[in-house]
Amino acid sequence: MGVLWGWTPSPKLPPLLAGDTAWVRAQVSRLSLEEKIGQLLMVPAYSDPARANRAQLERWIREYHLGGLIFMQGSPTAQLLLTHAYQRLSRIPLLLAMDAEWGPSMRLDSLPRFPSALTLAAVPQESLVYHVARSIAYQCRRLGVHINFAPVADVSTNPQNPVIGFRSFGADPHRVTQLSLLFMHGLQDGGVAAVAKHFPGHGDTYEDSHYALPLLPHDSARLAAVELYPFRHLIAEGVTGIMVGHLLVPALDTFTATVSRRVVTGLLREKLGFRGLIFSDALNMKAVSLYFPPGELEVRALEAGVDVLLYVENVPVVFRAIHQAVLEGRLTEAEIDEKVERLFLLKAHFRLFERPNPPPLENLLPDLWADSLLRPLREAYTQAVTLLQNRQGLLPLGHLGQKKLLYVQIGYERPAPFYRYLAQYAAMDALVVPRWEGVSLDSLVQALEGYSTLIVGVFGLNNNPRRGFGVRPRLLDLLCEAQARQREVILCVFGNPYALSFFGEETATILAYQEDTLAQWKTAAVLFGASPPVGRLPIPVPMRYPRFVTYDLTPYRPLYPYAQPYAFRRTDSLLQAAVRERLTPSLAVTVIYRDTVVYNRSVGRFTYNPASPPVSPTHSLYDVASLTKVFVTTLAAMDLYERGRLELLQPLGEGVPAWQTLPLAKLTPYQLLTHSAGYPPVLPLLKEALQEGNAFSDSLTSTHTWPLSRFRYLRTDYPNQVWQKIRQYVPSPTRKPVYSDIGFVVLGHYLEKLTGQALEAYVMERFYRPMGLYRMAFRPAVDCLDSLCVPTEIDTIWRKDTLRGYVHDPTAALLGGSAGHAGLFASANDLAKLLWMLQKGGEYAGFCYLSPQTVRSFTREADKLGRGLGWDKPSSGKNSTVPAFFSPSTFGHLGFTGCAAWCDPERQLVVVILSNRVYPTSEDPRFVQQNLRRQILEAIGQDLGLEP
Repeated sequence: MGVLWGWTPSPKLPPLLAGDTAWVRAQVSRLSLEEKIGQLLMVPAYSDPARANRAQLERWIREYHLGGLIFMQGSPTAQLLLTHAYQRLSRIPLLLAMDAEWGPSMRLDSLPRFPSALTLAAVPQESLVYHVARSIAYQCRRLGVHINFAPVADVSTNPQNPVIGFRSFGADPHRVTQLSLLFMHGLQDGGVAAVAKHFPGHGDTYEDSHYALPLLPHDSARLAAVELYPFRHLIAEGVTGIMVGHLLVPALDTFTATVSRRVVTGLLREKLGFRGLIFSDALNMKAVSLYFPPGELEVRALEAGVDVLLYVENVPVVFRAIHQAVLEGRLTEAEIDEKVERLFLLKAHFRLFERPNPPPLENLLPDLWADSLLRPLREAYTQAVTLLQNRQGLLPLGHLGQKKLLYVQIGYERPAPFYRYLAQYAAMDALVVPRWEGVSLDSLVQALEGYSTLIVGVFGLNNNPRRGFGVRPRLLDLLCEAQARQREVILCVFGNPYALSFFGEETATILAYQEDTLAQWKTAAVLFGASPPVGRLPIPVPMRYPRFVTYDLTPYRPLYPYAQPYAFRRTDSLLQAAVRERLTPSLAVTVIYRDTVVYNRSVGRFTYNPASPPVSPTHSLYDVASLTKVFVTTLAAMDLYERGRLELLQPLGEGVPAWQTLPLAKLTPYQLLTHSAGYPPVLPLLKEALQEGNAFSDSLTSTHTWPLSRFRYLRTDYPNQVWQKIRQYVPSPTRKPVYSDIGFVVLGHYLEKLTGQALEAYVMERFYRPMGLYRMAFRPAVDCLDSLCVPTEIDTIWRKDTLRGYVHDPTAALLGGSAGHAGLFASANDLAKLLWMLQKGGEYAGFCYLSPQTVRSFTREADKLGRGLGWDKPSSGKNSTVPAFFSPSTFGHLGFTGCAAWCDPERQLVVVILSNRVYPTSEDPRFVQQNLRRQILEAIGQDLGLEP
C-alpha cells in the first residue's frame, strides 16, 4: 500500500504537541479510568438562548469529566460568558473548539464573515490566505477557543457534491494543498490548533454525510493522487489535528472510515505517519448514526484509532459504553492513555493546566472587529472578483452616449448595495425581482424596452446542486429574451461559481463568489473601469468561459473606495461648524485625489428646517451659478477649438456674418474668455424689466410662458428683447480683465451660432451623457426635477417664491432660464468627474474628449492676465480663495451661490464645493467675509497631508 500512496513520511510530532511528554504521562497516570474516558468526549455547547444547554453541560462536566466543548450557534458575549463559567467548573481544563471555516461568524452573530475557501482560491495574492487565517485565529483566541476545525482539505472535483462545494479550495489537488497549508500555518501561527478535514477526502461524493452515507468510489491510485495528496503535505508540515469523514471508501475498507481501523490506524497513523490528534466528524450525522446505536458507534470509532469523539449528544450512554468496552477488553486502558496524552499535550501547549484567566469581556466586540483583522478580509473579497466573459470588449463601460443602462436585480425585496455602488459611477434605473412567483415574464420583458444595456445582479443563490444552486428557469428565460432583443447583458453572479454552468450566452459575465458588500463594491468598480479584475476561477471552467479575462489597468474612472482612506477630521468639523453657525444650510464636497474619490460627503439639509431633506453630494442638484461659465460655455469652446470650428482670434463678425454691423463684431472669443472684451460685470436688465408694466405675470398666459418660479412668468418675447439689448451694448476692450457675466452671455450665443444647437444641448451630447453625468440639468423645475434641487434663495422682490430648480441669476432668468454665464444645476459628484477628465488630459472612461494640448491651452495663464481661457487661476495674497499649497497649474472657478471647483494637475487633486449660502437671503455676508471656501480647501489639504 505504501507504493500506492507514493510516499511514506517519517513520523513527526506536530509542533503544537511537542511538549514535555514525561510530565504529561505523569499527569495522565494520576487520572482514574472514568476521568480519562471523559477527556475523549467533546460535546456541543450553545450560547443561543433558544438552544441553550448550560444546565446539562454543567452536570456533564461535573459527573463525566468532559475533555472539551465545541461551541455552536450563539453570540460572542454569551459564548465568552459561558467559557468563563465552564472553565471555572471543570476540574481538568477544557479544550474549546469551533467549526469556524470562515471565521467565528460561521456560528456567532454580530461578527464579520471571512471569505469562504473557494473565494480565497480565486485570489491571486496567495499570502492573503495566510493572513485571513491569522485574523480568524485571533478571533478564536479572543473568544477563548483553542481549536478550529479547518481547513477543508477536500479536493472538490464533483460539481454535484451537496456538502463541500464552496468550502473547498477548488478542484486542483496541488492548489488545494498549497492553500490548505497557508491556512493551516495562519491558524497555528496565530495560536490556534488547525484540524484538517475530511479525511480521506469528501470532495468527489454525491451524498451529504449529514443525511446519508457518501461513497468515494475511486481506486488507490486515484486516492493517492487526488484525495490524499493535501493530507500528506499537511501531515508533513505539522498540522495538529485531522478529522475523519463519514465516508465509505471501498478501495480501503468495507466499513465507514470513522469506524475503520484500516483507514484511521492503518492508513492515517501508520502509512502516512500522522502523530497528531484524530477527531471524528460529528457523531450525530446520519451517515453513521443510522447504522450504529449511541455508544456502539463511539466505541467503534475509538477502536479504529480516533482520539476525540466529536459532538457526543448522549454523554451518559456513550460514557458507559466506553467504560464497558474497556472492561471487556475491546479497548485497553493503554490505548485510552495514549489518546489522553495527546490531548494533554495540546492542553499543556495552551498552558491550560496553569489555569490562566479566560479572555476578558471588556472591549470584546471592538477587538473582534479590529481594522487590522479586517484588512485581509477586504483585500480577499475584492481580489477574488473574476471577469469571465467580455464579448466585444464591452467592459469596462466607457462612452455611454448611445447606451441607456438598467439595473436588474434578481433576489431580495430592495436594491442591494450593488445598485448604490453602480449609481456612483453613472445614473441608471432599477428593476428588482425579489421572487418569481406571480411575476409575468412578458411584463418583465416589456420593462426592458428602451434600455440598451442590462446589468443583472443575481443574488440569493444557494449551494444545493439538486436545486440548481438557486438558479430559476424564469431567470434564464428572461436572459434569453433580452439577448434575443439584442440587449447587452452584463451578468454579475454573487454566489456559488458552480451556478455558472446554467449561463454562458451573456455579453459579459462577472463572478463575485459571495454577497458581501465588498464584493458588490468591487464588481461595480470593475464594470466602470475604476479597478481592474484580478480573480481567477478555481474550479473547472463551466460552459465556454475562460478561467479569467482582464483589461488595461489604466483607470477609466476615479475609484470610489469602499472605506475612506483619509479621516478628514478637520474638513468634517469645519463643514459641520459652518452649517451649525448658519453660514449656509448645506455643503456638498467631493474630493478626488490620485484617481480616488477620497471625500464625497455632505452636511446640512435643503433648508434650516430640521424636517427638510438631507443633502447628498451625488444626488442633490445645486444652482452652481458662474460655474456654468466653465462647465458649459468654456467646455463647449474647448471642444469647438479642438475640432477647428472655433478660432480664438477671429472677430465674432467674421464667424457670424449676421453680426458684422453690431458693436460686438470686432470682439474675439479670446477677449470674451479672458474677460478683456470691455463688458461690465452686469447690465441693469432687471431694473428695466421691473419698470416695464407687462414683463411679468402671476399666472401662465398665452403671452407669458417663461417660468421664473412657481408663481411668476416672463413674457414670451422678453428673452429675445434682453438679448437685443445686450448685443447692442458697445463694449470697450481692456488690457486688464474685468470679470463680466455679459461677456459670457455673448460667448454662449456665439457658440450656439457656430454649432446650430442650444449650448446646453451641445454639452449634454458631447460631454455629459457620454460620461454618464446624468445629474447635470438646465431648468430642472420645468422637467419636474425640483425635488432633487436644493433651494437657492427666497425671492420676495420680483419672483415672489422660494427658488428651487429655477435659476437664481437675474440675467439668466430674463434670458429664459439659462445662458452662457449661469443656469446649470449639478451635483458635486458629477462636476468633480468633469474636472478629473481635464486633469487626465481630456480622457475619461477610455474616450478622448479633448487633447492634452487643448486642455493646457485653456487652463494655463493667458498672457499674464491672471486668468486662463474661461478658467480662473489662483491669485496670491491672504484674500485668495485658493491656499498656497495649490500649484501654479491649478485652474477652476467660483460661483455666487457659494460654489467652487478647483483642479490641481500637479498634485492630482480635484475639489468641488457646492452650497446654497444665499438661502434664505444673500444679505448675510459672513460666508464670503470668512472666506469659507478657502478654509475648506485648507482643511482638505491638511487632512491629505499636503504642504505648501
